[in-house]
Amino acid sequence: MFGNYYQPQGLYQPNPYERQLAQMRGQMPPQQVTRVSGIESARQIPLAPNSTMLALDYDDRHVYAVYSDGAGTVTAKPYVMTPCEDEQPRGGYVTMEQFEKWKAEVDEHLSKLRPADAAGPGPD
Repeated sequence: MFGNYYQPQGLYQPNPYERQLAQMRGQMPPQQVTRVSGIESARQIPLAPNSTMLALDYDDRHVYAVYSDGAGTVTAKPYVMTPCEDEQPRGGYVTMEQFEKWKAEVDEHLSKLRPADAAGPGPD
């Protein structure tokens, strides 16, 4: 009448989504900073196959991109870190007054270069 709903005590069947959730948790990237001492110690970091992480070097200004392939072989590629300097003010802008002063100087120099008979108002 009720079908086959009864399962004996010893036959536990796990939820298939539990295994999938456990796999997804294993693929989550680490949330802490991993520090190493040289590229050899970066290559010795245990990684799951097909995963990637960054490692900071204690002794040098290097960051290592540590990744593993499908077979689990770990490779570390070094990058050099350079500190950022304080950003210089970009500026380069002039006020209208400064522009008009510069334009007057340029017009004066151009009028000296033109022949006297062709002198006249410049194109504006």
